[in-house]
Amino acid sequence: MGAVERGPVLRPRSLSLSRAPLPPVPSAERRAGLGLWSRARRQASAMKRAALRLCTLSKGLLAPSRGLTQGSENPEKHGVFHIHEVRDKLREIVGASTNWRDHVKAMEERKLLHGFLAESQKGLPPRRMKDSYIEVLLPLGSQPELREKYLTVQNTVRFGRILEDLDSLGVLICYMHNKIHSTKMSPLSIVTALVDKIDMCKKSLSPEQDIKFSGHVSWVGKTSMEVKMHMFQLHDNEFSPVLDATFVMVARDSENKGPAFVNPLTLESPEEEELFRQGELNRGRRVTFSSTSLLKMAPTAEERTTIHEMFLNTLDTKTISFRSRVLPPNAVWMENSKLKSLDICHPQERNIFNRIFGGFLMRRAYELGWATACNFGGSRPFIVAVDDIMFQKPVEVGSLLFLSSQVCFTQENYIQVRVHSEVASLQNKEHMTTNVFHFTFMSEKEVPLVFPRTYGESMLYLDGQRHFNSMSAPVTLKKDYLVEP
Repeated sequence: MGAVERGPVLRPRSLSLSRAPLPPVPSAERRAGLGLWSRARRQASAMKRAALRLCTLSKGLLAPSRGLTQGSENPEKHGVFHIHEVRDKLREIVGASTNWRDHVKAMEERKLLHGFLAESQKGLPPRRMKDSYIEVLLPLGSQPELREKYLTVQNTVRFGRILEDLDSLGVLICYMHNKIHSTKMSPLSIVTALVDKIDMCKKSLSPEQDIKFSGHVSWVGKTSMEVKMHMFQLHDNEFSPVLDATFVMVARDSENKGPAFVNPLTLESPEEEELFRQGELNRGRRVTFSSTSLLKMAPTAEERTTIHEMFLNTLDTKTISFRSRVLPPNAVWMENSKLKSLDICHPQERNIFNRIFGGFLMRRAYELGWATACNFGGSRPFIVAVDDIMFQKPVEVGSLLFLSSQVCFTQENYIQVRVHSEVASLQNKEHMTTNVFHFTFMSEKEVPLVFPRTYGESMLYLDGQRHFNSMSAPVTLKKDYLVEP
């Protein structure tokens, strides 16, 4: 991560960190920046109310119209950060260097922060949801020089880049929740543990209109936090909802070696209590989903029937043999839907703790998954949902990253893709699983059925079916639905 050139800063002084002053901004750019800031202030109240009502309404969750928005109306307490400032701010909070050669020294300095860690959660002051609330501007429209990084050849926005931004934003939100006013650097090492859910809201992403992110901590345990994030894009002078995301972050000690306590959360309204209750339900759902995993328990009776019927549909009626298998019309063997890739994990892709950035892993997995869905369906696919991305092991700089993607379930024009991530060091050939990614795509036309040939593939099929059925609601494909790699 090299030094990033800064654009106009759209942020009040009260939320800025101690750092060198920015270079003077030319008057034309200053006026443009002030115009954006003024517009953002006018829309702040409506945006914050919308931020908690986005896609969660489809889940039966009534998000707060008050509570979070109150106390944020004062511009001295609320700012809109530039997307470039998110990574810069994280480096300042952690004390990370932009120079790879200094990373060992920076990590040694973090050992001195161990004394700021709380011995129990009771020793930490409670925080409100609005204390961690942040808005971040991605000015693709007002700063065209940013577009190339986010641009696809079809003149749409790369969703993989959006995943990177969401990952960084989620970490920053958690640092705002656990901010210690007596020290500039945080003793916590906050990392992404799980991407619980990302639901698209059927809105197009144009590379020529500004994008805004917002989010806050919505639930806390002793060492973990749930973060709700939302994304909007400017359309007809109003920000319209694009997606709703739920991430789970965990706090580690200053050396990232063991768990650390996080600040408790105080609830100020019935709406916030509902948000917290939803976080508890999400936690319970994850525990249940894990305990009934096909890696631990046998399929249900209904699932066993499904697999047996698929097996019977592939038997050759000309022979009386279980070994003679033929595909039904408009069907593909699962084993023929695979694509693979290999990446060398260079220092450029490291995070603030000198491991490979989780957003980079998500982007690479998503782009391979998109290519798999495109190759399988024969037309351009569109992302509908992302869920249950578990970060099982960190990826070290210098590792070889092996990604394997395959279609594991289809229905009408939906394609469920599973991407498996493994790493191996340059010194040995031992492979270790680091992540499993689940993506739901929608094709422009009906896609073939995918049939498992082996028992292992049958379990992949059922797992894909479970993830597909976990979608909040069916999505209607619109012509302007343009979210691609």
